[in-house]
Amino acid sequence: MTELKVKKRDGKTEDYSEEKVKKSLMKAGASENNAKTVASKITKWTKEKAKKGAVATSEIKNRVVEQMKTVNSGVAEKFRTFAKPSS
Repeated sequence: MTELKVKKRDGKTEDYSEEKVKKSLMKAGASENNAKTVASKITKWTKEKAKKGAVATSEIKNRVVEQMKTVNSGVAEKFRTFAKPSS
């Protein structure tokens, strides 16, 4: 299987992590079960998108929000507005 890569805002690429998506959703307030379900869907979607190259983190974030809205719109909004602190 080809490794899934994501392209960060700064242009760097890193390995895709379903666990990272799940943990981020849980930090936004999703139950573990909902976070796991959405993360799994995102992984499947990312595998399809990655056939054309690395997937931008912004695309993944938008897709996560879209999927989470069907489960819990409050968590979707928290996830959408979260901004990672600058280092």
